[in-house]
Amino acid sequence: LRHIKDYHENSTLALYGHIMFLIFGIFGTILKNNNFEILGYMFIFISFLSLLLFLILFPKILNNQSDFYELLDKKFMKNNAIFIMLSIPLFILYRIYFNKKMKEDLMKIK
Repeated sequence: LRHIKDYHENSTLALYGHIMFLIFGIFGTILKNNNFEILGYMFIFISFLSLLLFLILFPKILNNQSDFYELLDKKFMKNNAIFIMLSIPLFILYRIYFNKKMKEDLMKIK
């Protein structure tokens, strides 16, 4: 149960970081190209910081998931390599999928 709680905390923070990265990155690029360079660069800098937050939290998320699936005697990293590669650009979908999957798998433990 601790692994799921840690996963949810880390994935929620990473989701915020990922969304901020996308929003500030897009708007920063638009502003920079439309003669609002200072504001555009500020948004891009915030986007970069958000990306760093996401990249720091992402290995923690994978570790939480791996620890959870060890309880079920499943090899998380080996079985989900495709999901892990696609999860960086599509983290929102990755999080929705694994929230459902881990909830189902938790019922198997109980």
